Amino acid sequence: MRVILFRGKRTDNGEWAYGVPTKDNHGEMVMVESTFECEEYNCCGANCLYVDENTVGQYTGLTDKNGTKIFEGDIVKRKYTLWHGETKKTRETQIGVVSYSNKDCGFCLDKVCNLRKPWDGDTLKIIGNIHDSPEKLKIGATAAKF
Repeated sequence: MRVILFRGKRTDNGEWAYGVPTKDNHGEMVMVESTFECEEYNCCGANCLYVDENTVGQYTGLTDKNGTKIFEGDIVKRKYTLWHGETKKTRETQIGVVSYSNKDCGFCLDKVCNLRKPWDGDTLKIIGNIHDSPEKLKIGATAAKF
């Protein structure tokens, strides 16, 4: 069974909250363990954490090469080999943002130059996210060793 999980940055302390995003009775975004915790979407107690709705991202269902869950908005680094026929050509590094593509009907890695490529979690390493470390997206960024 596929895990449906989201994360969002809490508005009170800036930490990440995980669960299901929904709106409270005032229209503010909250993260709950399940929508059954909130009767008719009225937030009920300590289990409802207020989050910035601009930071909410879905879990892709994949982990990076270190076993860390990959979410929308994560900045990842990958190494790959370009091939020319059956001859290995060059080893390349790509840094990009994980996002959902309606066109491709799935999660993709956006290159800095906005080209989309399908990707595999075994070749990726999370080096940050667009909310905490957007500077890692700069061309030529040397964030973390792969």
